[in-house]
Amino acid sequence: DVGLQACLARRGISAAVVPVERLDWVKVFVTGLQDEDFRAGNGTADVAFGWYLDTAQAVIEDSVRSSGSPVVLLGHSAGGWLARALMCREGRDWVEANVKGLVTLGTPHLPPPEGRKDMTQGCLTNLNAEQPSAFFSDLIFYISVA
Repeated sequence: DVGLQACLARRGISAAVVPVERLDWVKVFVTGLQDEDFRAGNGTADVAFGWYLDTAQAVIEDSVRSSGSPVVLLGHSAGGWLARALMCREGRDWVEANVKGLVTLGTPHLPPPEGRKDMTQGCLTNLNAEQPSAFFSDLIFYISVA
């Protein structure tokens, strides 16, 4: 077996993956186009990415039930800021019960510079306005690798 999950398993580390297929990302645009704020560039992750947040939450909670302890979240690219969006949506008590830390790889934590296209349609801007930076750093650790 190859890949990060297999590599971790060989080292005795259990890892669960949020089951997302490439075509699943079409849901962002289908859902987003029905939302006036998203179309206007003022979207929120709950609306356009709600399907992903729900799926990730279920995987995380299943992992916590199985292991009996909070887990470390690992997100690549959009998965990193979407992990932050999930923690924002679920709140402090949920984070404390379920998350030990967040590691992000190649995640755009800041919106694009003025004049550049925001592929998140404002979702990342609004996330940073609501819960900037390492918002839960008093509860969990954060590691971000460019």
